Parts: sequence; C-alpha cells; structure tokens
Amino acid sequence: MFKTSRNAELLPGLSTAPDGVQFWSYVELEMTWPWFYLQIVEDDGNAAFRSMLMVPSVPLLEQIIAAQTDHAWLEQAYLVNPGHMNKAGRWMMEPLLEVSSIRDAQGNELGHQYRVESGRTYSTSASQPLDTRMSTHVIFSAASHLRG
Repeated sequence: MFKTSRNAELLPGLSTAPDGVQFWSYVELEMTWPWFYLQIVEDDGNAAFRSMLMVPSVPLLEQIIAAQTDHAWLEQAYLVNPGHMNKAGRWMMEPLLEVSSIRDAQGNELGHQYRVESGRTYSTSASQPLDTRMSTHVIFSAASHLRG
C-alpha cells in the first residue's frame, strides 16, 4: 500500500483540479512487496490521454482490468519487484506478461506468480517450486488485457 504525508501535498487548496483530486510530491511504499506500474489510455473521441497508475495490489489490478471500456484501457503494464524477489539485490521494473493466483488443492489462494518479458517468473507463494497439487489461475495476461 502507498501512503502519503500531508507535508508532501503540492499546492494544497490552490489547485484547480476537480473536487477530490490532490497532488503529491511523493508517495511511500509501506512494504517490500511487488506492485504494478500501468499506463492507461482515456479516449474522449477527440483525443487520447495517457497517464500512469501506481497499483499496489493484485485485487486492485483486477478491478482496473474489469473497468476497461472502449474509451479507457490499459496500454502498458510493468511489474516493480523488490531485490529479495528478483535476486538482483535492487528494485527492478520489468514489462509484465502475466499474473496468476496460486491455489492449493482445495482452491485456497496461496500467493501470486508473475511472469515478465525476460522470461523470468517470480512468486509470492511460500511453496517453491509449485507443488503438483497446486494450480494457477490467470488474472492478467498482456496478450488479452493490453491494447496498443
């Protein structure tokens, strides 16, 4: 989850942004867990506007996928993963190909598996490698969910 500090707010009370919108000079990530950096396109019929979303969780990624329309869609997706996960000793941002939930034989979710463009696969499941009694369910697929 990302958090902010009131000290990081830009132009408090002076912004001409729509109600409820605030601008921040920085956000903080509370944990060393993977997150997503997504490019979304919004097309009003006259022009396409692109913006980047910092998405801290798989459930929120699922909501964004479900909310896509002919006028708002995902164009790019990246996995931002910590050094303990990617074994590089530093945070890395990699083009995301797939996110799957890992489930046990009873269907209980045990974690997530992430496949990136380099061919590497990362997991938040404690069971490494996947046990034969486990299954995966695709949540995000670049081939299915990205439009470019």
